[in-house]
This record gives sequence, C-alpha cells and structure tokens, in this order.
Amino acid sequence: MKFSLGTPEHGWVELTITDDIHRFEVIVSNVPNDFINDTMIALSQLLTYENKRQVWLSLEPAYYLMSIARQTDVFTITIDKGVSASNVVYYQASGDFKEVILPIYRSLKSFYNSRNEDLHWPAVNQMEFQNMLEAVALYKG
Repeated sequence: MKFSLGTPEHGWVELTITDDIHRFEVIVSNVPNDFINDTMIALSQLLTYENKRQVWLSLEPAYYLMSIARQTDVFTITIDKGVSASNVVYYQASGDFKEVILPIYRSLKSFYNSRNEDLHWPAVNQMEFQNMLEAVALYKG
C-alpha cells in the first residue's frame, strides 16, 4: 500500500492511497479537523492501546471516514462514508505492520519534516509527533 500526501494549498491537501488493485484519491480540508494530526494520534493510540481508531476526512460539508484497525498483527484501513444507508466502502486494505502502518507513518513524517513555515496547513503538534515516533519505534521493537 502507498499512502501519500500532496502539498497543502489554502487548507486543502491531496490524499492518495493506492495498492496493486485499488486507488483512492481525494482532496481533504483541514476544517473542522486537521485529519493529518488526527491520523498521527490514531497511529500512536492504535500501536499502544487501541484496537480501532477513526479519522474524519472533511470535504466541507461532506466527509469520508477513515478507520484503522488492528487484530493481533493484522492491520486494516477502510474508507467509507461512515454511518449511512448505503455504507459503501471506497477503499480497504489489510496487511501487517510494514504493509499498512509504515506507509502511513512515513507519509506523515515526511509531510511534517518537509514543511518550513507553511501557512497553508496547521503546524505540527510536537508532542503528538513525538508520541507517534515513539509508538512506531516501540512497536518495531
């Protein structure tokens, strides 16, 4: 799986998730939530004490719901519309830590490390960033 974040512009950033079969591409807003920061927190919690975390991908006013779940050493990422009558899944992939979590982690880390005084996206919460780095390091053992 590949998880990539584009360059933010005026509070919007492109999110692309691909694998050998599927491609999910959307431009996401940082209003009302910073989904990149929320994803960073979700990874930290998922690797330390949670079994499932959800992150809202805001399209103002529409949204997608990204769920990342863990069952033993198998991780699953799912993107759907959340609670709805149709409950259509737009993207889903499962795999081990290296296949699912590391691509997300590397993309988040690269996104925050490559930004210098970028006014188009909120600044990284250093405490949450450090928590994510530590959670991944501990999980990798």
